[in-house]
Amino acid sequence: MAKDYTLEAFKRLGRGKDWLIKVFNEYYEANTESVEFSKDVDDKGLTAQLTIDGNTIWMRGVDDAITVKYNGQTILDVDSVGRLRIYDGVALEGLIRQEPRLFELLKIPHPDDMALFTSVCSIFDRMSVPAMLRIFKDYAESRGYKDGSRRKKDHAMTYCAFDEFGNGAKGCCYLYRTDAQFDGYEPELMLCLRVWNGQYFIISNGGERFCEVDQSGYIWHWNPKRLRDVINEHKILFDMLGVKE
Repeated sequence: MAKDYTLEAFKRLGRGKDWLIKVFNEYYEANTESVEFSKDVDDKGLTAQLTIDGNTIWMRGVDDAITVKYNGQTILDVDSVGRLRIYDGVALEGLIRQEPRLFELLKIPHPDDMALFTSVCSIFDRMSVPAMLRIFKDYAESRGYKDGSRRKKDHAMTYCAFDEFGNGAKGCCYLYRTDAQFDGYEPELMLCLRVWNGQYFIISNGGERFCEVDQSGYIWHWNPKRLRDVINEHKILFDMLGVKE
């Protein structure tokens, strides 16, 4: 059964209650003319509420549990050990579509991006570090890039792909189209996959990280528009890696 990354993201809100208040407050301060914000903190947990154009979003986190209500109706209720008591997926998706900026701040991907997000996060299940390095090397050489690991001067049209610790735990791959990209540490494309003792997958372009996630779906950086642009430019590579919609 495929992992429900939307549900996993909401579960994290119960464990990061102070962050939930911070995000609600940030959203309110950016929209003070149309949004009302209130919070209540007690010994057990906290409640945060936003009223946006007359519609109320209410969330409460208590001992790692999370409850979400929309206009008084409970659409998600997860207990402190992660068991679902109420889960209205259709209503949650509708709420995310209605307030995309709020849920972007809460690190919950938009439904239109979920297929792409799932393919990125599931790379840990289908790809080892040696396999990624081999695929990247074959792709780079097929595009005319040369192995730059032994070059000291000209790094234009070169690539590097290496196992950082030598044990298959973390692999890094770089494409340099120009020598200036190498000198400025702004590769045309960078991939980094760590599969042991802290899992994460990073994709960057020109020094900008626009995709950084872990196996559970936690987001550090996520810009689906930029990711799609790079995937389209290097479609053969990402098809081989299984990162696609």
